[in-house]
Amino acid sequence: MQAIGQDSEEIFDFTVVENKPVFQGCEYLMTEEDRFKCMNVELMKYIAENFNFPKKAAKKGVQGKIYVSFVIEKNGEVDHVRVVRGVHPLLNKEAKRVVKSLPKFTPARQRGKPVRMQYTVPINARLK
Repeated sequence: MQAIGQDSEEIFDFTVVENKPVFQGCEYLMTEEDRFKCMNVELMKYIAENFNFPKKAAKKGVQGKIYVSFVIEKNGEVDHVRVVRGVHPLLNKEAKRVVKSLPKFTPARQRGKPVRMQYTVPINARLK
């Protein structure tokens, strides 16, 4: 997203950071690649387990894929959550809520220091 620079408030894209953030429970893995794969699996599992399909949306038969962007801050907290591609206001609101509830990450690092990193996650809101 942004190039490496001197600004400490810069937000990095996951493709350019030296060390990607680590989701809780993935710290034990040895390689950067394995920790990142684990992060994606655990992130999707967390979202699936905590996404509460709105009853009004179910009654209307509304479903689809929502893309939610967020920043993992230097302290590991999730902030600046926004829907970048939504389906319906009811589903979008629930997608934002569940992403805001994510547990703290071990933050991304650049040159050995914690940095802010933007990430976008797809959420499949499907009726079962």
